[in-house]
Amino acid sequence: MLGNLKNGLTKAVAGGAVCVVLATTASSVALTQENIANKLAMIHLKEVLLNRIVKSVCFIDAGVEADRNRQVVYEARDEFERSLADIKREVANLDQSLPAVRSLNRQLDKKTDQWFRMRVYLDRELKEHSPSESVLGQIVLMENGIEKVIGRSFKVLKKEAASEGKITLGDMIQEERTFERVMLAEKMVKEACLVAMEEGGAMERAYLSEVVMHFENNLTIEETSPLSPKLVKEMVPQWRAVLPRVRSLAEGQGADDTLLRDLDALKHEWFEVSGVDLIPSLG
Repeated sequence: MLGNLKNGLTKAVAGGAVCVVLATTASSVALTQENIANKLAMIHLKEVLLNRIVKSVCFIDAGVEADRNRQVVYEARDEFERSLADIKREVANLDQSLPAVRSLNRQLDKKTDQWFRMRVYLDRELKEHSPSESVLGQIVLMENGIEKVIGRSFKVLKKEAASEGKITLGDMIQEERTFERVMLAEKMVKEACLVAMEEGGAMERAYLSEVVMHFENNLTIEETSPLSPKLVKEMVPQWRAVLPRVRSLAEGQGADDTLLRDLDALKHEWFEVSGVDLIPSLG
């Protein structure tokens, strides 16, 4: 039921690390015991990829490495759209007599349609100039709804795989730890940019504060968990050193000149030591 990715997704548990690589060409093949955990990890990580798109659009708007981030948006957009199709295909393979599955299919269709309609405006503005605040706002509003549908899809597919004995508790714990680690980092960089660009006002600043709190709690877990790779543990002090600057931004004091670049560089290294590469050609 759950296919593998052709030359796309590999997972290795080495030193406690779950290594996930997402390439840009996807193709379904027959299910094997070896690829089920990988496929589920891929589906879950698409939530991170959507945050990457929003972050990169915001960075373009902020004038931070605009050319590079424009390329990130193009490649992340293409990978995300392939992934939506892949997720819809997997859900379509579930028991369609179940009301919950039929409802999930409808939600996926609706959010996919919304995405492609918004994508027309995004592509036009990326080609002609920097994205306008209105386009950035549309993506931010749409992101939450799509993220929720992907999250529900993941839970349904994970439950199905667990009920069939195709994934273990260890697989699920490793995947959740890796997902939380990288998702919080990506989300924090994205939210920092949105606050720096004065998107969302006090509500956005409050949300950034909440993300920072969760990220800091996660750092404490990373320091003590036997599941955390050694290189991840070694990066914790670097994050703790930069978090006061993010808190100052969330408190309305504005971003210093290098905060967004420093956060993004640290996040890329964090993904690397976690074994996660959402866009292999760009990092």
